[in-house]
Amino acid sequence: MRKVFRGRRPDTSLINLPNTGTLHEFINHLNTAEDITKPISDLHIGAHANATGELFLPMFRPSGDIKKTGITTFERLQETMDSELPDRSIRIPDKLVLYDDNLDLPLTDVRIWGCNLGKARPFLVKLKEALGGRVWVTALKHHLTLSDERSSGIIEFADYQYRILRKEALPSLEDVIGAFKEEAEAGRCLLIDGNPPSKDKWTEWIAASEDEYSEAIKKETIPGREKLVFHSKPKYDRLPLGVSLGRLETAQTESSFKVFKSPFEITLSYEREEDIPEFDKRLEELKTVLSDNPLFQRKHDYPMYERWGYDDFEQFLSGWVWDEPGKWRSWPKEDDREHPWKLTCRGWRFEYLVEIPITDNKGHLIFNFYPDPGSPHEAITTGLQPFASFFERV
Repeated sequence: MRKVFRGRRPDTSLINLPNTGTLHEFINHLNTAEDITKPISDLHIGAHANATGELFLPMFRPSGDIKKTGITTFERLQETMDSELPDRSIRIPDKLVLYDDNLDLPLTDVRIWGCNLGKARPFLVKLKEALGGRVWVTALKHHLTLSDERSSGIIEFADYQYRILRKEALPSLEDVIGAFKEEAEAGRCLLIDGNPPSKDKWTEWIAASEDEYSEAIKKETIPGREKLVFHSKPKYDRLPLGVSLGRLETAQTESSFKVFKSPFEITLSYEREEDIPEFDKRLEELKTVLSDNPLFQRKHDYPMYERWGYDDFEQFLSGWVWDEPGKWRSWPKEDDREHPWKLTCRGWRFEYLVEIPITDNKGHLIFNFYPDPGSPHEAITTGLQPFASFFERV
Protein backbone atom coordinates (compact mmCIF):
# COMPACT_ATOMS: atom_id res chain seq x y z
CA MET A 1 0.00 0.00 0.00
CA ARG A 2 2.89 2.35 0.64
CA LYS A 3 3.68 2.30 -3.07
CA VAL A 4 0.15 3.45 -3.85
CA PHE A 5 0.29 6.46 -1.57
CA ARG A 6 3.87 7.55 -2.23
CA GLY A 7 3.71 10.09 -5.07
CA ARG A 8 0.68 8.51 -6.72
CA ARG A 9 -2.13 10.28 -4.84
CA PRO A 10 -1.42 14.03 -5.05
CA ASP A 11 -4.26 14.92 -2.66
CA THR A 12 -3.10 12.43 -0.02
CA SER A 13 -0.30 12.85 2.54
CA LEU A 14 1.71 9.73 3.41
CA ILE A 15 2.73 9.52 7.07
CA ASN A 16 5.46 6.95 7.55
CA LEU A 17 7.48 8.11 10.55
CA PRO A 18 9.35 6.07 13.18
CA ASN A 19 7.12 7.33 16.00
CA THR A 20 3.82 6.45 14.31
CA GLY A 21 3.99 2.64 14.46
CA THR A 22 0.79 2.29 16.49
CA LEU A 23 -2.64 3.78 15.89
CA HIS A 24 -2.37 5.70 19.18
CA GLU A 25 0.88 7.30 17.98
CA PHE A 26 -0.52 7.96 14.51
CA ILE A 27 -3.55 9.81 15.85
CA ASN A 28 -1.40 11.73 18.33
CA HIS A 29 0.86 12.84 15.47
CA LEU A 30 -2.11 14.05 13.44
CA ASN A 31 -3.37 15.98 16.46
CA THR A 32 -0.08 17.66 17.41
CA ALA A 33 1.77 18.16 14.10
CA GLU A 34 1.69 21.85 13.19
CA ASP A 35 2.05 21.20 9.46
CA ILE A 36 -1.21 19.21 9.29
CA THR A 37 -4.31 21.30 8.66
CA LYS A 38 -7.26 20.50 10.92
CA PRO A 39 -9.82 19.13 10.44
CA ILE A 40 -8.60 16.43 8.12
CA SER A 41 -10.65 14.78 5.39
CA ASP A 42 -10.27 10.98 5.43
CA LEU A 43 -7.82 8.58 7.04
CA HIS A 44 -6.51 5.65 5.01
CA ILE A 45 -4.88 2.83 6.97
CA GLY A 46 -3.04 0.00 5.21
CA ALA A 47 -2.47 -3.23 7.17
CA HIS A 48 -3.02 -6.95 6.85
CA ALA A 49 -6.34 -8.20 8.22
CA ASN A 50 -8.72 -11.13 7.97
CA ALA A 51 -12.40 -12.07 8.18
CA THR A 52 -12.16 -13.25 11.79
CA GLY A 53 -11.72 -9.69 13.07
CA GLU A 54 -7.96 -9.49 13.33
CA LEU A 55 -6.16 -6.34 12.24
CA PHE A 56 -2.38 -6.66 12.01
CA LEU A 57 -1.76 -3.17 13.33
CA PRO A 58 -0.87 -2.44 16.98
CA MET A 59 -3.14 0.00 18.78
CA PHE A 60 -0.64 1.03 21.45
CA ARG A 61 2.85 0.23 22.70
CA PRO A 62 2.88 -1.26 26.22
CA SER A 63 6.18 -1.18 28.09
CA GLY A 64 7.97 -0.25 24.89
CA ASP A 65 7.39 -3.69 23.35
CA ILE A 66 5.29 -3.33 20.20
CA LYS A 67 5.46 -7.07 19.45
CA LYS A 68 3.11 -7.81 22.34
CA THR A 69 0.21 -6.01 20.66
CA GLY A 70 0.94 -6.58 16.97
CA ILE A 71 -2.44 -8.19 16.25
CA THR A 72 -5.53 -6.21 17.21
CA THR A 73 -8.60 -8.22 18.21
CA PHE A 74 -12.00 -7.19 19.55
CA GLU A 75 -10.61 -7.51 23.08
CA ARG A 76 -7.62 -5.31 22.24
CA LEU A 77 -10.00 -2.58 21.08
CA GLN A 78 -11.75 -2.78 24.43
CA GLU A 79 -8.40 -2.17 26.14
CA THR A 80 -8.01 1.14 24.30
CA MET A 81 -11.15 2.49 26.00
CA ASP A 82 -9.86 2.22 29.57
CA SER A 83 -10.05 5.79 30.86
CA GLU A 84 -7.31 5.09 33.39
CA LEU A 85 -4.84 4.22 30.60
CA PRO A 86 -4.82 7.25 28.27
CA ASP A 87 -1.58 6.09 26.62
CA ARG A 88 -3.64 3.31 25.02
CA SER A 89 -6.45 5.48 23.73
CA ILE A 90 -7.17 5.68 19.99
CA ARG A 91 -10.01 8.19 20.34
CA ILE A 92 -9.77 10.80 17.60
CA PRO A 93 -10.08 14.37 18.98
CA ASP A 94 -13.16 16.19 17.71
CA LYS A 95 -11.08 18.96 16.16
CA LEU A 96 -9.43 16.47 13.81
CA VAL A 97 -12.56 15.28 12.01
CA LEU A 98 -15.37 16.72 9.94
CA TYR A 99 -18.79 16.26 11.47
CA ASP A 100 -22.25 17.71 10.71
CA ASP A 101 -23.74 18.41 14.14
CA ASN A 102 -27.08 19.46 12.65
CA LEU A 103 -27.54 16.10 10.92
CA ASP A 104 -25.52 14.18 13.54
CA LEU A 105 -23.53 12.74 10.64
CA PRO A 106 -19.81 11.94 10.28
CA LEU A 107 -18.07 13.46 7.26
CA THR A 108 -14.65 11.85 7.86
CA ASP A 109 -14.05 8.28 6.76
CA VAL A 110 -11.47 5.98 8.40
CA ARG A 111 -10.89 3.53 5.57
CA ILE A 112 -8.99 0.35 6.32
CA TRP A 113 -7.26 -1.33 3.40
CA GLY A 114 -6.97 -4.76 4.95
CA CYS A 115 -8.22 -7.96 3.34
CA ASN A 116 -11.69 -9.20 4.33
CA LEU A 117 -11.98 -7.14 7.53
CA GLY A 118 -15.33 -5.83 6.28
CA LYS A 119 -16.76 -9.31 6.90
CA ALA A 120 -16.17 -8.80 10.64
CA ARG A 121 -18.85 -6.15 11.22
CA PRO A 122 -18.87 -6.42 15.06
CA PHE A 123 -15.14 -5.62 15.03
CA LEU A 124 -15.78 -2.49 12.94
CA VAL A 125 -18.57 -1.38 15.29
CA LYS A 126 -16.22 -1.70 18.28
CA LEU A 127 -13.43 0.10 16.38
CA LYS A 128 -15.77 3.00 15.61
CA GLU A 129 -16.66 3.22 19.30
CA ALA A 130 -12.97 3.19 20.27
CA LEU A 131 -12.23 5.96 17.75
CA GLY A 132 -14.84 8.18 19.42
CA GLY A 133 -17.88 7.46 17.28
CA ARG A 134 -17.66 10.62 15.16
CA VAL A 135 -16.22 9.00 12.03
CA TRP A 136 -17.28 6.43 9.48
CA VAL A 137 -15.28 3.21 9.63
CA THR A 138 -15.04 1.47 6.26
CA ALA A 139 -13.29 -1.82 5.47
CA LEU A 140 -12.92 -4.01 2.41
CA LYS A 141 -15.01 -7.21 2.30
CA HIS A 142 -12.70 -8.92 -0.19
CA HIS A 143 -9.04 -9.76 -0.75
CA LEU A 144 -6.99 -6.78 -2.00
CA THR A 145 -4.41 -7.18 -4.77
CA LEU A 146 -1.94 -4.71 -6.25
CA SER A 147 -0.44 -5.27 -9.69
CA ASP A 148 2.65 -3.17 -10.39
CA GLU A 149 2.50 -2.43 -14.11
CA ARG A 150 5.98 -0.96 -14.29
CA SER A 151 5.48 0.90 -17.53
CA SER A 152 2.41 2.77 -16.29
CA GLY A 153 1.53 2.55 -12.59
CA ILE A 154 -0.28 0.36 -10.08
CA ILE A 155 -3.54 -1.44 -10.69
CA GLU A 156 -5.52 -2.02 -7.49
CA PHE A 157 -8.31 -4.60 -7.56
CA ALA A 158 -10.12 -7.11 -5.36
CA ASP A 159 -10.57 -10.87 -5.38
CA TYR A 160 -13.43 -13.02 -4.23
CA GLN A 161 -12.30 -15.42 -1.52
CA TYR A 162 -14.99 -18.05 -1.36
CA ARG A 163 -14.56 -20.27 1.70
CA ILE A 164 -16.25 -23.36 3.07
CA LEU A 165 -15.46 -25.21 6.30
CA ARG A 166 -15.63 -28.95 6.80
CA LYS A 167 -15.00 -31.10 9.84
CA GLU A 168 -13.38 -33.73 7.63
CA ALA A 169 -11.85 -33.53 4.17
CA LEU A 170 -14.22 -33.87 1.23
CA PRO A 171 -13.31 -37.16 -0.47
CA SER A 172 -13.12 -35.92 -4.08
CA LEU A 173 -12.97 -32.77 -6.18
CA GLU A 174 -16.47 -33.54 -7.39
CA ASP A 175 -17.61 -33.31 -3.77
CA VAL A 176 -15.71 -30.02 -3.38
CA ILE A 177 -17.39 -28.54 -6.45
CA GLY A 178 -20.78 -29.74 -5.23
CA ALA A 179 -20.20 -28.20 -1.79
CA PHE A 180 -19.38 -24.77 -3.26
CA LYS A 181 -22.44 -24.95 -5.51
CA GLU A 182 -24.59 -25.65 -2.46
CA GLU A 183 -23.06 -22.70 -0.61
CA ALA A 184 -23.77 -20.43 -3.58
CA GLU A 185 -27.37 -21.61 -3.86
CA ALA A 186 -27.78 -20.94 -0.14
CA GLY A 187 -26.65 -17.33 -0.70
CA ARG A 188 -23.23 -17.59 0.94
CA CYS A 189 -20.89 -17.54 -2.10
CA LEU A 190 -22.23 -14.78 -4.32
CA LEU A 191 -21.00 -12.34 -6.96
CA ILE A 192 -20.97 -8.62 -6.16
CA ASP A 193 -24.32 -8.23 -7.97
CA GLY A 194 -25.90 -10.55 -5.41
CA ASN A 195 -26.30 -13.52 -7.77
CA PRO A 196 -24.60 -16.93 -7.47
CA PRO A 197 -21.90 -17.78 -10.05
CA SER A 198 -23.05 -19.99 -12.89
CA LYS A 199 -22.64 -23.65 -11.90
CA ASP A 200 -20.04 -24.34 -14.60
CA LYS A 201 -17.78 -21.68 -13.08
CA TRP A 202 -17.03 -23.85 -10.05
CA THR A 203 -15.71 -26.62 -12.29
CA GLU A 204 -13.53 -24.06 -14.06
CA TRP A 205 -12.24 -22.51 -10.85
CA ILE A 206 -11.55 -25.82 -9.06
CA ALA A 207 -9.58 -27.36 -11.90
CA ALA A 208 -6.97 -29.65 -10.34
CA SER A 209 -5.58 -33.17 -10.34
CA GLU A 210 -7.90 -35.60 -8.58
CA ASP A 211 -5.00 -37.91 -7.68
CA GLU A 212 -2.91 -35.07 -6.22
CA TYR A 213 -5.86 -33.83 -4.20
CA SER A 214 -6.69 -37.28 -2.82
CA GLU A 215 -3.08 -37.83 -1.80
CA ALA A 216 -2.70 -34.38 -0.23
CA ILE A 217 -5.65 -34.57 2.15
CA LYS A 218 -4.26 -37.78 3.70
CA LYS A 219 -0.99 -36.20 4.81
CA GLU A 220 -0.27 -35.69 8.48
CA THR A 221 0.23 -32.16 9.79
CA ILE A 222 2.39 -30.61 12.47
CA PRO A 223 0.43 -30.53 15.77
CA GLY A 224 -1.03 -27.12 16.52
CA ARG A 225 -0.02 -25.48 13.24
CA GLU A 226 -2.08 -24.57 10.20
CA LYS A 227 -1.02 -26.45 7.09
CA LEU A 228 -1.61 -25.73 3.43
CA VAL A 229 -2.34 -29.30 2.38
CA PHE A 230 -3.30 -28.64 -1.23
CA HIS A 231 -2.73 -25.84 -3.71
CA SER A 232 -3.79 -26.24 -7.31
CA LYS A 233 -1.53 -24.82 -9.96
CA PRO A 234 -2.28 -21.08 -9.95
CA LYS A 235 -3.90 -19.68 -13.06
CA TYR A 236 -2.32 -16.46 -14.25
CA ASP A 237 -4.32 -14.27 -16.62
CA ARG A 238 -4.06 -10.77 -17.95
CA LEU A 239 -7.65 -9.59 -17.70
CA PRO A 240 -8.99 -6.69 -19.78
CA LEU A 241 -9.42 -3.32 -18.07
CA GLY A 242 -12.12 -2.11 -20.43
CA VAL A 243 -10.13 1.09 -21.08
CA SER A 244 -6.76 1.91 -22.62
CA LEU A 245 -4.06 3.54 -20.52
CA GLY A 246 -1.61 4.07 -23.34
CA ARG A 247 -0.38 0.59 -24.15
CA LEU A 248 -1.79 -0.82 -20.93
CA GLU A 249 -5.11 -2.56 -21.60
CA THR A 250 -4.83 -5.58 -19.27
CA ALA A 251 -3.59 -6.36 -15.76
CA GLN A 252 -1.93 -9.42 -14.25
CA THR A 253 -4.25 -11.51 -12.06
CA GLU A 254 -4.07 -14.86 -10.28
CA SER A 255 -6.78 -17.43 -9.55
CA SER A 256 -6.26 -20.36 -7.20
CA PHE A 257 -7.85 -23.18 -5.22
CA LYS A 258 -6.38 -24.05 -1.81
CA VAL A 259 -7.11 -26.43 1.04
CA PHE A 260 -5.91 -25.76 4.58
CA LYS A 261 -5.99 -28.02 7.61
CA SER A 262 -6.42 -25.71 10.59
CA PRO A 263 -6.31 -26.25 14.35
CA PHE A 264 -8.16 -24.82 17.30
CA GLU A 265 -6.25 -25.38 20.52
CA ILE A 266 -6.95 -24.58 24.14
CA THR A 267 -5.08 -25.57 27.29
CA LEU A 268 -6.92 -25.97 30.60
CA SER A 269 -5.04 -25.59 33.89
CA TYR A 270 -5.43 -27.55 37.13
CA GLU A 271 -3.92 -27.37 40.59
CA ARG A 272 -3.55 -31.15 41.02
CA GLU A 273 -3.24 -34.08 38.66
CA GLU A 274 -6.26 -35.77 40.23
CA ASP A 275 -8.39 -32.75 39.28
CA ILE A 276 -8.04 -33.63 35.59
CA PRO A 277 -11.11 -35.61 34.41
CA GLU A 278 -10.86 -39.22 33.40
CA PHE A 279 -9.96 -39.83 29.77
CA ASP A 280 -13.51 -40.45 28.50
CA LYS A 281 -14.81 -37.28 30.19
CA ARG A 282 -12.23 -34.79 28.92
CA LEU A 283 -14.11 -33.56 25.87
CA GLU A 284 -17.16 -32.99 28.05
CA GLU A 285 -14.89 -30.96 30.33
CA LEU A 286 -13.84 -28.89 27.31
CA LYS A 287 -17.47 -28.24 26.41
CA THR A 288 -18.26 -27.12 29.95
CA VAL A 289 -15.25 -24.78 30.17
CA LEU A 290 -15.91 -23.17 26.81
CA SER A 291 -19.65 -22.79 27.33
CA ASP A 292 -18.93 -20.98 30.62
CA ASN A 293 -16.44 -18.67 28.93
CA PRO A 294 -18.04 -15.25 28.26
CA LEU A 295 -16.31 -15.12 24.87
CA PHE A 296 -18.36 -18.11 23.71
CA GLN A 297 -21.72 -16.93 24.98
CA ARG A 298 -24.45 -15.60 22.69
CA LYS A 299 -24.79 -12.35 24.64
CA HIS A 300 -21.21 -11.35 23.75
CA ASP A 301 -21.03 -8.60 21.12
CA TYR A 302 -18.75 -10.77 18.99
CA PRO A 303 -18.83 -14.41 20.19
CA MET A 304 -15.73 -16.46 19.49
CA TYR A 305 -17.70 -19.08 17.57
CA GLU A 306 -18.87 -16.37 15.16
CA ARG A 307 -15.29 -15.29 14.54
CA TRP A 308 -14.44 -18.87 13.57
CA GLY A 309 -17.31 -18.99 11.08
CA TYR A 310 -20.11 -20.72 13.04
CA ASP A 311 -23.67 -19.68 13.89
CA ASP A 312 -23.71 -20.90 17.49
CA PHE A 313 -21.65 -22.69 20.13
CA GLU A 314 -22.95 -26.19 19.38
CA GLN A 315 -22.13 -25.78 15.71
CA PHE A 316 -18.63 -24.64 16.65
CA LEU A 317 -18.04 -27.59 18.96
CA SER A 318 -19.23 -30.11 16.38
CA GLY A 319 -17.27 -28.43 13.57
CA TRP A 320 -13.93 -30.02 14.52
CA VAL A 321 -12.40 -33.46 14.77
CA TRP A 322 -10.96 -33.42 18.29
CA ASP A 323 -7.68 -35.13 19.09
CA GLU A 324 -7.52 -37.31 22.16
CA PRO A 325 -6.92 -34.73 24.93
CA GLY A 326 -3.55 -35.23 26.57
CA LYS A 327 -2.43 -34.15 30.02
CA TRP A 328 1.01 -32.84 30.84
CA ARG A 329 2.80 -31.01 33.60
CA SER A 330 3.93 -27.51 32.81
CA TRP A 331 7.36 -26.13 33.54
CA PRO A 332 7.11 -24.43 36.92
CA LYS A 333 7.02 -20.84 35.76
CA GLU A 334 6.31 -18.11 38.29
CA ASP A 335 2.76 -17.52 37.06
CA ASP A 336 2.03 -21.24 36.73
CA ARG A 337 2.91 -22.66 40.12
CA GLU A 338 -0.65 -22.72 41.45
CA HIS A 339 -2.00 -24.64 38.43
CA PRO A 340 0.89 -26.66 37.03
CA TRP A 341 -1.18 -29.48 35.51
CA LYS A 342 -2.46 -28.97 31.97
CA LEU A 343 -5.02 -30.53 29.69
CA THR A 344 -4.50 -29.65 26.03
CA CYS A 345 -7.50 -29.97 23.72
CA ARG A 346 -6.97 -29.62 19.98
CA GLY A 347 -9.51 -29.74 17.16
CA TRP A 348 -8.92 -29.90 13.41
CA ARG A 349 -10.95 -28.83 10.42
CA PHE A 350 -10.49 -28.32 6.69
CA GLU A 351 -10.88 -24.93 5.01
CA TYR A 352 -11.49 -24.78 1.26
CA LEU A 353 -10.64 -21.49 -0.45
CA VAL A 354 -11.33 -20.37 -4.03
CA GLU A 355 -9.76 -17.02 -4.97
CA ILE A 356 -10.95 -15.28 -8.16
CA PRO A 357 -10.44 -11.66 -9.37
CA ILE A 358 -13.62 -9.58 -9.36
CA THR A 359 -14.84 -8.51 -12.80
CA ASP A 360 -17.96 -6.81 -14.17
CA ASN A 361 -20.57 -8.60 -16.27
CA LYS A 362 -18.45 -8.03 -19.39
CA GLY A 363 -15.40 -9.72 -17.90
CA HIS A 364 -13.54 -6.44 -17.33
CA LEU A 365 -11.49 -6.12 -14.15
CA ILE A 366 -12.95 -3.68 -11.61
CA PHE A 367 -9.98 -1.58 -10.56
CA ASN A 368 -8.37 1.63 -9.38
CA PHE A 369 -5.30 2.98 -11.17
CA TYR A 370 -2.50 5.03 -9.67
CA PRO A 371 -0.09 6.33 -12.33
CA ASP A 372 3.65 6.48 -11.84
CA PRO A 373 5.04 9.97 -11.19
CA GLY A 374 5.39 11.75 -14.52
CA SER A 375 2.85 9.53 -16.27
CA PRO A 376 0.57 11.28 -18.79
CA HIS A 377 -2.39 9.28 -17.46
CA GLU A 378 -4.71 10.39 -14.69
CA ALA A 379 -5.59 8.32 -11.68
CA ILE A 380 -8.75 6.22 -11.76
CA THR A 381 -10.37 5.88 -8.33
CA THR A 382 -13.96 5.08 -9.30
CA GLY A 383 -13.53 1.28 -9.34
CA LEU A 384 -13.03 0.21 -5.73
CA GLN A 385 -15.28 2.65 -3.92
CA PRO A 386 -17.02 2.33 -0.53
CA PHE A 387 -20.10 0.74 -2.03
CA ALA A 388 -21.84 -2.10 -0.20
CA SER A 389 -20.64 -4.62 -2.79
CA PHE A 390 -16.99 -3.96 -1.91
CA PHE A 391 -16.91 -2.38 1.55
CA GLU A 392 -18.68 -2.57 4.89
CA ARG A 393 -19.33 0.78 6.55
CA VAL A 394 -20.46 1.50 10.10
